[in-house]
Order: sequence, then structure tokens, then C-alpha cells
Amino acid sequence: MKAAGGKAARKQKLLDEITTLTDELRRRTAKLEKVLAHESNGTAEQHAKHIRDSVIPAMTALRETGDALESQIPHETWPLPTYREMLFIK
Repeated sequence: MKAAGGKAARKQKLLDEITTLTDELRRRTAKLEKVLAHESNGTAEQHAKHIRDSVIPAMTALRETGDALESQIPHETWPLPTYREMLFIK
């Protein structure tokens, strides 16, 4: 913004927020991939506990970040369908 000669403090703040959220989305995606790669050599009960204790919390954290990022990006430029669109629009 500064290099272009503009005074866009709000836009710089928005860019910083989006960058922070994007970095967090990448970290949380990597964490989810890691817990999904877990070998299931145990019983079905142990596997279910792994899903409950590791996979679902990682998915929830990733979704929270995705939702926050989605709220910062204008709808017309958001490249993915929103949850509302997936659930209610046929």
C-alpha cells in the first residue's frame, strides 16, 4: 500500500488479518493431516477414541479458522461454497 503511494491503513490491517488467518489455516491443515495419518493398529475402540480425541478437535479448529477467513473475504471473491450454500441452496 505504501509503495503505491496510498494511505490505506484499514486495508493494511485487513491484509494483515487475512495473512494471519491464512497462516493459521495452513498450520491447522497440517495438524489435521498429521492426525489423519495416524496408523490404526489397535482395536476399533482405540481408533474411535483417536478420532474423538484428535481428529474431531483438529477438524473443529480448522473450521473455526476457515469460518473466520471466510468472513473477511468478500463473497464474490470467495472461491469455495459457503456452508450456507452447501446446506440450503440446491
